Amino acid sequence: MSNKGSIPDRIETDQYGDLLEKAKDSLLKEYPNTEETRKFHSKRFRYWLSWCDDRDDVDPWNPVLNDVDNYIRFLKGDGSSKRKIEHRVRAIRITYDILVQENEVSNNPAKDYFASDFLDDIPINERKVAENEQAGDENYDTIEPKEYEKMLENVPSPRLRNQLILKCLWTLMLRAEQVVQIRIGDIYPDENRMYLRDNKKDSNDRDYRYNVFYKDDFSYLLERWLDTGRENLAPSMSDSEYLFISHQSEQMKKESITEIVRQSAENAGVQEVMYVDGKGDSRYKITAHTLRRSCATHLANKVDSYPIHMLSNDLNHRSVDTTIDAYVRGDPEERRNKRQEIDVL
Repeated sequence: MSNKGSIPDRIETDQYGDLLEKAKDSLLKEYPNTEETRKFHSKRFRYWLSWCDDRDDVDPWNPVLNDVDNYIRFLKGDGSSKRKIEHRVRAIRITYDILVQENEVSNNPAKDYFASDFLDDIPINERKVAENEQAGDENYDTIEPKEYEKMLENVPSPRLRNQLILKCLWTLMLRAEQVVQIRIGDIYPDENRMYLRDNKKDSNDRDYRYNVFYKDDFSYLLERWLDTGRENLAPSMSDSEYLFISHQSEQMKKESITEIVRQSAENAGVQEVMYVDGKGDSRYKITAHTLRRSCATHLANKVDSYPIHMLSNDLNHRSVDTTIDAYVRGDPEERRNKRQEIDVL
């Protein structure tokens, strides 16, 4: 089992160190506060790259589905357990998914692999945990606008601030990390515009800063919050440069945004516990990122008047293809009906 090309736990990569470093950087941006998750994926991604080192017919910069098939056959041939194979392929899939979003590579060779492909004969209680953990990584759940509206009406106190935070997540489609980074100097109220930072990108990237536009109803809440809300909530913190403050801090933390979303969803009766992780913590259906993803999915699939390139700009994606791959859902019946409506076809 130790001959060249048959060492599943060899972790060095001789040829693809630059790809490994890009993967590490991308994982750090995706999981800035969870070191163990980064280590889990980067270590198993190195295993994949070390296998690629020994293959003349595999280029991990331009991988194809057949490459992952061959890697799985290789692992099976070396006696790897199904759990081990699932971990390896999950790391490949998640890491490539991030690299695709950042335009470092063009495709994800493991995008069609999920836990159930490997865990069918594992006891049902263990299999359910693995599948739920994977669902948490993929985070594909979305909610409807009416559920978001219920959340907006049921935010915990302080109501004005927390409604504005939810609107940042939904209508501006921001990440929680971006919301806590908004500075008052980033806001141009006369233009209904903010000039924000994208925490997923390097500060030297040309699209690290980008424009976000908002509607008048958002402007109304924002004006109220800036005029009186901040100072009434926390007079000692009101000189902070950051838009969102609390009684205890001049800058809110990402975890506080997470808790506001969780409480709003629970108060509205739309929250669900999806699973309990290995540490005994509940993982919820509706998170801060759910709001960004849900609004983008709704615009991409239900609002014909909103062009996909504009949505791509709103999300600060570098490519419209990234937006299409992430948010446009194929519906054969809808396509069939739409074609009947188009005269030029």
